[in-house]
Amino acid sequence: MNKSVLTLILLVYISASSIAQSDSIYAYGLDILKKAENSFCKGDSEQTIKLLEYYTNKFPDKATTILLSKRLSDFYIQLNKKEQAISTLTRALALKPKGDVLFYKDTCGLYNKLDYSSIKADICVELSKMYINSGNYPTALSYLILADTKYLPSYGGCANGMIMYKTKLSLSFADFYLMVRDTSKAVDRLIEYFLSDEAFSDKVTDKLKTILLTTYTQKQITDEVNNGIMTMKIVEVQNGNAENILQLTFFGRTIKKSAYGNIEFYKDIYKRDRNILALTKN
Repeated sequence: MNKSVLTLILLVYISASSIAQSDSIYAYGLDILKKAENSFCKGDSEQTIKLLEYYTNKFPDKATTILLSKRLSDFYIQLNKKEQAISTLTRALALKPKGDVLFYKDTCGLYNKLDYSSIKADICVELSKMYINSGNYPTALSYLILADTKYLPSYGGCANGMIMYKTKLSLSFADFYLMVRDTSKAVDRLIEYFLSDEAFSDKVTDKLKTILLTTYTQKQITDEVNNGIMTMKIVEVQNGNAENILQLTFFGRTIKKSAYGNIEFYKDIYKRDRNILALTKN
């Protein structure tokens, strides 16, 4: 092939690639995100807010807008613009985005803590906090329930991921119930997840122990937990297919888990469980 012809083909290819890349940048607003990052890194919050607002208005149907709405609400809360924060988060929650989310790692922490897989649940938790602060407790609880059900992140069908998020949510539920003076429900939720063996279960255990110590002595807690381990049982449940379920009861609350071993195996496991030990130590 003639060298000049080959050069021309390469130039056309490079030009077409550059145009496609440029179109992609502008189609997803990457240029705006970079400008917002620069402003944030310089400490210019006012300009950062304007750019994030511009992005969410320009791309109202983009998945990235949900992430940026959460970040915008953080700025509004800092500025005591609570109504704007609630409005922004509520709109983001109702958004049914088109296309993929644009993942953009910045250098100053403007976007890095945003997780698209859990963003709507995170928004519900933030809305719950805001309604708690305004004294609207029924609405605050309703948003926690939405985070725990409708907007619970699926993590691509990963059951462990969903249990992890529910474990984390247990801390928010417990704080809410304690605030409305319903200690029993706080303990219910914490007991349900303190043995989840997922992230945040240690924090759930710490909070559970703190609450229990307001009513029981450490010896009473230790005796009750040890009794729960000694009296645990495995039952067979028929749900289309027979399944063995391990049942452990602490303070009148029963935890149910799928069982794949015999009862002695589980007694040995839970006697050495880190959260059981944390709950029973002096």
